[in-house]
Amino acid sequence: MTYLELLCLLEERLGRLHMPLRANAATVHDLFDGCALHHELMTAFVRAVYAGNRCHHIKDRVTAEKTLQAIGPIRTAILCADDTDIDTYRFVEAFVTEVQKGFGEHQPRRRRLPAPGGEVIPFPRRGAVRP
Repeated sequence: MTYLELLCLLEERLGRLHMPLRANAATVHDLFDGCALHHELMTAFVRAVYAGNRCHHIKDRVTAEKTLQAIGPIRTAILCADDTDIDTYRFVEAFVTEVQKGFGEHQPRRRRLPAPGGEVIPFPRRGAVRP
């Protein structure tokens, strides 16, 4: 999944109130169309994802492991702070949950190969009589 695809997925799941993306964004500097509800926190998350995945462009690939490592310290700091309100707490948890779900849904599916060998089952031919 690309950085931009991840942000679009988050916008769809969290809503434009939390992730107001600009539809025609070409660079990281023009991604957002206005301010989000938790603007500073949201921008900290998306900057951390960009830097943690060593992106150079919004169409660079991101991984679940690097993304979760990047947002982990921010999440911990917010959840451990004495002055974190319930709305911020819920936004942080929703953000992390949707990132995890998003990567889970975009994992390449492995095809199951049939087991080697197998049993050959003979079928009687028409008109043939079995003893």
